Amino acid sequence: MSKNVTRALSLLISFTLFFSVAAIGSPGISANILTNTASQRIELTGSAVQTNTDALVPVPASLSQPEPEGEGCPCEHNPFIVVPGITDSDVALLDKEGNPVIGSDGKPYVKGGFMVDEDAIIDAALKNLTWPLAKTLVTQKDQGFTAAAYETAKSAFWRQATNKDGTPVENLQVVRYEKSFAELTDDQINHLFINIPLRGICDIVGYDHVYYFAFNIIGDPMATAAELDEFIQMVKTQTGHDKVNILNASLGASIFTAYAEQFKEKGDVEKIVNVVALLNGSDAFGDLYAADFNLSDEALYCDYLPEALADGDSKTMGYLANLLIRLLPKQVLLDTLEAVLNGAMDSMLRCAPNFWAMIPKEHYPAIADKWLSDPEYAVMRAKTDAFYQAQLNLKDNMLYMIHEKGAVINNVCGYNLQFSSMSGVLSIVNSNKNSNSDGVINVQSTGLGVTAAPAGQKLPADYLAAHNSPYISPDKGLDASTCVLPDNTWFFYNQDHEQAGKNAACMNLVGELFTNPDFIDIHSDPARFPQFNTGSDSKEIRRSLLPDSQKVLALYAAGEFDISTADLTELNAAIVQAEDALKATIGDQAEATAATQRLKNILIKIGYRDAPPPAVEPDPVKVFFTELLEKVLKIASELVYQIVGPQGYSDKF
Repeated sequence: MSKNVTRALSLLISFTLFFSVAAIGSPGISANILTNTASQRIELTGSAVQTNTDALVPVPASLSQPEPEGEGCPCEHNPFIVVPGITDSDVALLDKEGNPVIGSDGKPYVKGGFMVDEDAIIDAALKNLTWPLAKTLVTQKDQGFTAAAYETAKSAFWRQATNKDGTPVENLQVVRYEKSFAELTDDQINHLFINIPLRGICDIVGYDHVYYFAFNIIGDPMATAAELDEFIQMVKTQTGHDKVNILNASLGASIFTAYAEQFKEKGDVEKIVNVVALLNGSDAFGDLYAADFNLSDEALYCDYLPEALADGDSKTMGYLANLLIRLLPKQVLLDTLEAVLNGAMDSMLRCAPNFWAMIPKEHYPAIADKWLSDPEYAVMRAKTDAFYQAQLNLKDNMLYMIHEKGAVINNVCGYNLQFSSMSGVLSIVNSNKNSNSDGVINVQSTGLGVTAAPAGQKLPADYLAAHNSPYISPDKGLDASTCVLPDNTWFFYNQDHEQAGKNAACMNLVGELFTNPDFIDIHSDPARFPQFNTGSDSKEIRRSLLPDSQKVLALYAAGEFDISTADLTELNAAIVQAEDALKATIGDQAEATAATQRLKNILIKIGYRDAPPPAVEPDPVKVFFTELLEKVLKIASELVYQIVGPQGYSDKF
């Protein structure tokens, strides 16, 4: 099916999937944990996990041997643990006997993030909704359509469905890594570093000092934090260190919040860097749970669908959808939206404890009363209440870790984007219009207390006059002086949530914070690492262009590839420029783009890469009629709104 038709069919449940996010097992089912160790390689991982193997270099041989367990390590670097985001912990679906469930590709079903199948959702929508929809359209009364929408939404999440006590219905097992990266395969390391490129840190601290803590995204963050504590003890034993450093990415910060609540007294963690971290939920996710949507008349019948279904600059499908949704009576349409939300909630969202960690603490009490007040959810409510208390105490817990246990904590954030910048679907949440975020998490959460104007706006003039300080961002949209950690919070302008790992300046800042003992806060080296920086994207250089350049030079050295002297000179110069781009400490998209294009051009010229197909001039007749169709549908949508108003056709006539 075309992309636009796919979007239209899945629209009603797609807004529940916006996070690019451990009670393991279910009653009566064994919850053995899949592990990857030197002595036990799980065949499931090697056959099921999809990797990008041509993007990164192998582990250096000099770093491939671990320290003997139990011996003190003389090195100056603590072991380093990554606690990843919502999509970066692989989870296997097993049957009741503990055997891998085979996916549609013939391989064991293992996936990070949401375990949903868009094709299956669309097939189910067509199967379940077609006949009830037809009857509803004919009679202009709900003929089971909303009930079918509820069941379709509910079935979409069956793999991660939850029981009323907050445990998984299915047998889900996390793919864990209980040895250092020195004992993982290149494919495993490349897979884990797809979204969090930390090779530079590995090269400094040693692959035998780098670990990855995977967790179940629908699990209990308080219980998962206890698992993290056990993991830390294991790492300390394996490396001989008495402290560790931790990077918390995105949803991984929910585990840190729970850890700080329960284990701050231990003093096991020296350095913590929270990258685009969920330190106080996300307003967008809070709106989802609260059903706080912008369903004003104009939003519902004019504005929302063109934004949600936009294909690039084209909003043709959205304008057409504006006309088609009026075939349903307004009440049926609203009931359908509510049914879809309830289906998603009853399947997974209501009783997935870690998803409640995405709700800002200010909104939790009312939302918990809405969904978890019934006594049958008492066990689940106890879990979410415990995390809520951890949220309330996070500021004090962090300051205790800093002042009493000697920890150093830094927060790295993106800002100046609305939620809808990542997906037009999110324009429906009421917080979108005043949001200042990285497209997923508002900066007040990632920056933990920063004062922010809505994206693209400045703080009020009287506020700026009263708070004239270096903590005001250059765009006048942020005041970092109100952060819990004003001297240890860093901001990247126009950097979206996923771009953090693509921005060399951001990743180099993270590396500096972990590996340079003299780099302690925003005052340490402001010329190289200013508190207020800029987003950029150099991913293609890191993932493919430099590795390709290394391969072609190796072939040339072996006499297996011919390069002219002039082209070799240009290739080496392009490599230097690309490497410089990856060393950047100030985000500069123009420089990243220039370095990317130069290296790509020379690889094409020498014949190592294929040239992109020549640009095809669009058919002017097709362009004319495509643009005409969009204009006609836009006019029709506006005209129908004026004539019919905010309701269905049958409501009017």
